[in-house]
Formats: sequence, structure tokens, C-alpha cells
Amino acid sequence: LEPSFVPALCLYADALSGAGDAPGAVAILSRAWKRAAHPDIARRLLAALPAKDRLKRARKLQGLHPASAEG
Repeated sequence: LEPSFVPALCLYADALSGAGDAPGAVAILSRAWKRAAHPDIARRLLAALPAKDRLKRARKLQGLHPASAEG
């Protein structure tokens, strides 16, 4: 996978989640977010987490890219 090609990363993360590998999807999406904030990454990353963990993770994501509209 090309690490900067967001559509491919999102499809791969969707495939992992669909196969029951939510932790794998979260790992892929977390690494992608560290490289570049993108709304599709954030949306999928938060959706892959249990509801109780989403707000905490959203704040963490924002802290990684505070100047970004997505972050």
C-alpha cells in the first residue's frame, strides 16, 4: 500500500474491520493519521472503536494536528 494514498488505506481498513480485525484497522488508520489528517481517516478510525473510547481518541487525534481543520 502507498502510505499516503488515503482511499486505498481506507478500503484496506474497511476490509480489516469487515473481517473482524478492528485492532488491525485502528493500527493502519492511526499510522495514516500521524502522517496526514484526513476526514475519511478520522471517520473510520473513530467508527472502529467502542463508543466509550471515541471522544478520548478524537481529542488525541486533534492534538496530533491542532492547526488542521480535520485535527
